[in-house]
Amino acid sequence: MFINSEKVSNVIKLSFIIPVYNAELYLERCIQTLYMQDLSEDDFEIIMVNDGSTDNSFAIAQKIANKHKNIKLFTQENQGSSVARNIALDNAKGKFVSFVDSDDYLIPHTLKNVLEVAEKKQTEICSFKLIMQYSSYDKIGSNQKISKMSVMSGEDAIMHGINFWSVCCSIFSLEFLNRYNLRFTKGIISQDSEFNMRAYPSAKRVIFTDFICYYYYNNAISTTQSKDIKKVLKKLHSLVYIAINTKKVATVLESSFLKKNYIYRSNSIIIGLLIALVRNSYLLSPENRKEIFEEIKKNKLYPIKGGTLSWKSSFLSLILNREKIIKKIMKI
Repeated sequence: MFINSEKVSNVIKLSFIIPVYNAELYLERCIQTLYMQDLSEDDFEIIMVNDGSTDNSFAIAQKIANKHKNIKLFTQENQGSSVARNIALDNAKGKFVSFVDSDDYLIPHTLKNVLEVAEKKQTEICSFKLIMQYSSYDKIGSNQKISKMSVMSGEDAIMHGINFWSVCCSIFSLEFLNRYNLRFTKGIISQDSEFNMRAYPSAKRVIFTDFICYYYYNNAISTTQSKDIKKVLKKLHSLVYIAINTKKVATVLESSFLKKNYIYRSNSIIIGLLIALVRNSYLLSPENRKEIFEEIKKNKLYPIKGGTLSWKSSFLSLILNREKIIKKIMKI
């Protein structure tokens, strides 16, 4: 449901996309920093999608939207941030889009620099660094070990060892996303890395900058951090899905390098998944572990065939490929 009907200019440089779910403590701070990027309100829009919040987030979002002409506010029943992002993408008007999580925020006076680079170089993906904010310290994240300020293809970036970080540390060409129908997958954890996994092979103009623009709040009770059994299981099933989809993408890639790289990525995900099953054995029942292991086998991801992205995981595959041993370790 579209709530705010204020008109927004048809010529917009940037669309900020923000899924909102139970973020009453952080939302106002998040939005304030978007207006501190040295951009005219006519040059950008903010699209908030309330994802069935049960706190005061929606009321706060409405209050903020009423103060600004460049905010679109949608609301829906809780379906997850992936659906919220997709709704925003379908209604975005900006040349570029920036994904911001409602409990995070942008460092003031930084993103304009990234936008100027993206416009000048006509990039499809323009990336920057973020700061991961913990309770007692901060550290730089998304520091790709790759040439900075040089335009390259997505394939070149993958060839040089890019990590598929959060989508929040890049701005994307909306035309690029629409051309390849790039949207987020519903119902999985690690949706950002899965999205980037599909996006980068299609990109012809990618650039990495040294700008630090984003504060990522490492919420100890977030979906990715929680030790709740249901969430742990969801994360493990999500990894199976991502491994399957990575191999699926490999089948349609023209580049022999990318095909091999994506098969190796899928295998590495399975190695990590098997290790996670062992590490979470105290949380998961034998039935839980068996269910996931059988799902891996059913989808022909086990035994692992071919290499992985590192010598360590390749070495581990020699051990983990012995089904009797892995079942004994997992106690299934």
